[in-house]
Amino acid sequence: MNLFRVIAELEALAARCFAERVTAPLMAELENRHALTCKHFERRELDSYFFANNAVHELIITECGNPILTDAHARLMLRARAGRHLALLDDRRWTEAMDEHELMMNALRRHDADGVAGIWRRHLLNSGLALSKQVSG
Repeated sequence: MNLFRVIAELEALAARCFAERVTAPLMAELENRHALTCKHFERRELDSYFFANNAVHELIITECGNPILTDAHARLMLRARAGRHLALLDDRRWTEAMDEHELMMNALRRHDADGVAGIWRRHLLNSGLALSKQVSG
């Protein structure tokens, strides 16, 4: 769970920075990636959803404007990526994660930096909790 706490803070900061600096072309790219995520969710294509979801996270991280954050995140994700996938094996968590993504997109459309940071933090902490439940059985 400690790993997800750190990643949650990094991604919350990245989302905040992204919201403060997002351009129309970047937002359009994020909307496209989000739409693909939604399509895979609706079709219940977990593996495809996972890759599309990662593309959403990666865009926010790489375009947040903080190369130190981007580097630290990449190193931590080497340890956490499989866990994020396992967390989605719980159908309730998968639905909750998709709902969190919708909230995040709405906050980004409003350029609500504080709102998106809070949503993103909760999103990652919820993933960590779901993984803990999966592992502890």
